[in-house]
Amino acid sequence: MNQPNDQALRQVLGEDMPGQLSPNFCFRTLRRVEELARRRARRAEQRLWAVTTALALLLAAGGTAALWICCGDSLREAFANLGRSLREADWAIPAGLGGIILLLLGLDYRMRRLYFARRGKRLNQG
Repeated sequence: MNQPNDQALRQVLGEDMPGQLSPNFCFRTLRRVEELARRRARRAEQRLWAVTTALALLLAAGGTAALWICCGDSLREAFANLGRSLREADWAIPAGLGGIILLLLGLDYRMRRLYFARRGKRLNQG
């Protein structure tokens, strides 16, 4: 058997443990390790989300600036024409269709909730 060379290690190994470990020591230790891993994964996910959002905003700002620099006058004119045409447009038919679609979507949602409530299932179980 190998003897430890370090004096402190020898002293620790030579001492008697004052008591035994609790019966659920392994369970509690593993639970702590899993919680720590979960926290690290959550932090990594939050960092990734922040970086992705920052890059998306940076790309959007850069693209907008590039378009403004290259095509500023023609973009102003195009948006002015778009604004004029939107003010002159007849909105009765699109508004009516949108209202019907929203009504049907609301009815569909309500019927699904009633169906799954009676069946005792969740909506996300597909």
